[in-house]
Amino acid sequence: MSKATASGALGLAFASALSWLCCLPIASGAFGIALATLAATVGSWWFVLASASLVLLIVAVVQTLRGGRSARSDHCDMRNRARRRLLIVSVVGVLTLALLTIPWWSGEITAELRDLQDLDELRSLVDHDKSIPRLVLLLSPT
Repeated sequence: MSKATASGALGLAFASALSWLCCLPIASGAFGIALATLAATVGSWWFVLASASLVLLIVAVVQTLRGGRSARSDHCDMRNRARRRLLIVSVVGVLTLALLTIPWWSGEITAELRDLQDLDELRSLVDHDKSIPRLVLLLSPT
């Protein structure tokens, strides 16, 4: 392969990789819309899905603590494997519990969006508590 052919192929690969940067915001927006639609669809099933998650988490903990005993395995190897399984189940358990309790603690970290009708309403809300930083998002229909 000649040097010109190799550099042309490398330039084409680089241009192709850069073209993804153009489409990345569109793909991220489409992915976000799909996730929001999925969340709205399964929102009414939250209790059933949360209960199933907790039951499966309990099954995983019981299976991990019982462990599989094998006469052919080395004792140290089994102990390391059991510790690794317990660590993985613990991390998954903490993440599951954190995600299941989002409705109770997420109010502390999220802000409320308001639809304001005029500037006087905005002024009264801003002057209400001056110690809290605010982010004002202005969207124009035109």
